[in-house]
Amino acid sequence: MKLALILGMLALSAGPALAQGDVVAGEAKARVCQACHAIGEGAGTKVGPQLNGTIGRPIAGLADYDYSAVLSEAGESGMVWTTDNLRRYLRRPKKMFPGTKMSFYGIRDPQDLDNVIAYLASFAPDGTRVEPPR
Repeated sequence: MKLALILGMLALSAGPALAQGDVVAGEAKARVCQACHAIGEGAGTKVGPQLNGTIGRPIAGLADYDYSAVLSEAGESGMVWTTDNLRRYLRRPKKMFPGTKMSFYGIRDPQDLDNVIAYLASFAPDGTRVEPPR
């Protein structure tokens, strides 16, 4: 019973972080990402890996992309793209993972981060749109 209560509380605590974001605003802010990344049905690898199903996926978890060593090591150690990890990474990629190949300056505005994360959460691994968890 205690375990079920704890798991329920954890599930609820993960929801508000996504609920704070606006998918439509996130889509507009994420347009800058499209220079290197694809997302949605039919998305594939570009300069960077495709972004479908990012949240919950192991870091460096796509077989068809050659990740930087630091990201590969993070994935091998069991790290997963959670909303918190994405927030830290997208704020300042090279601070979280020095040596990453991603040459993105980062998103400093907390609301913009929530919006982009909500947008990413709206795509299933197969690229179909889903309702983000609340």
